[in-house]
Order: sequence, then structure tokens, then C-alpha cells
Amino acid sequence: MVSLYKMTEEYYDRFYKNYCIEELKKQCIENGYWSKNEANEKALQEQESVLKEGIKTSGNYLFCIYNELSKKIVGEIWLGELEKENMEIGFIFDIHINEDDRNKGYAKKAIIELEKIAKTIGFSKIRLHVFVINEYAIKAYLNSGFNEFNKKDNSIWMEKVI
Repeated sequence: MVSLYKMTEEYYDRFYKNYCIEELKKQCIENGYWSKNEANEKALQEQESVLKEGIKTSGNYLFCIYNELSKKIVGEIWLGELEKENMEIGFIFDIHINEDDRNKGYAKKAIIELEKIAKTIGFSKIRLHVFVINEYAIKAYLNSGFNEFNKKDNSIWMEKVI
């Protein structure tokens, strides 16, 4: 059984903020968006601009993915408003499953739980972005009911009606 719990400020500051910055750097370097020299500064700026007030930033919902059986956090998931003028579309900014907990269905279960939360917020669709090189994630999102609605260069945008 998987549950989503609101992320605490302490958890965000100690773990998740740095993870987001490092992962964004890695993804943007690997996909040719940034050079190694500029990646650190750009990733930090991006994180600070999107989550200006950390977990208290309006329109963002950050959760820890919790395994009820083992009583441990197995990852994180971040839902937010992508477009302020279109409140019916939520955007999954990040899904992260800890290395040791991958390939156990946690991401799929977390998405199911997130869909319930998204509906209560008022979203009727959820979108996400994935790089084309991330074939495993693409397959997982398709199996979770997401459909591709835009593809450009090395990026795919997917959405799901909830």
C-alpha cells in the first residue's frame, strides 16, 4: 500500500531541494540544453523561480511517497499548476523513486493516489514532460493511461484526463 503525505519543510530543505537541482542539472546536460559550466547556476535559478517559497509556494503540491508496509519513504512526487490561467490542468513536475525501491510499482501507485488529490484540487487533466531517452518512464506513463500530445526534438509531453 502506498500513501502520499505532504512534504515537510525540513524534508524539502534537507533532501528534496538538492535532489531537484542535481536532477535538473543532469537532465539538461544529458539532453544538450545546458553546458556543464552553466548547469549549476541555471538549475539553482530554475528551482528558486519555480518554488520561490519552497513547499509553501502557491499552486504547488509536494508529497513524499510512503510505503505503508515497510513504513518508509520510497520517493517523492510534485504536482503543480503549469498555467495560472488554466486551472483545470495540473502538471507533474517530478516523480522520484529511490534507487533501491525502483521497479516495484511505486510510481504507478503514487500517480493513482495523486490523481485523487488532483481531482479534489479541481484539475481535470494531468500533464507531464519526459525526455525521449527515458524509455522506461515513457512506457510506465503510457501504462498509467497517459497519452502523448506533443513531441519536439528530444522532449515528449503527455497528458491524462482524470
